[in-house]
Amino acid sequence: MAQYDATLQNEPLAEKRLNASMEARRMAKFIEDRRGFAGTLQDALQRGELSLRLMHGDPKVNNIMIDDFTGKGTAMIDLDTVSPGLIHYDFGDALRSTAIQQARRSRTSARWCLTSTSALRSARAT
Repeated sequence: MAQYDATLQNEPLAEKRLNASMEARRMAKFIEDRRGFAGTLQDALQRGELSLRLMHGDPKVNNIMIDDFTGKGTAMIDLDTVSPGLIHYDFGDALRSTAIQQARRSRTSARWCLTSTSALRSARAT
């Protein structure tokens, strides 16, 4: 949020560009609607309630090697984005990736499939 706010304050044309696009205004509203809880994970990290772990950084479905016989993930590939971070970001990105894949396959809006979400949660806990 600090970088977003600094860009709006320090870039001479930022506000003008933001207001010139309906999509940009929609995204700005999305950000403002979530401002109150956007820093929750970083705040918890600063308080010592969470700790940095090794995270993949791009845990989309295409970066998971799947065993042909068991159907289970066996390894993560594309490791150029691995770094210390909060695994919550990896989990959220994996959910986003799963929803997008489901939407593309079904050509409908991305609705959460509870079975897939539960499976992903279980896999991430191990």
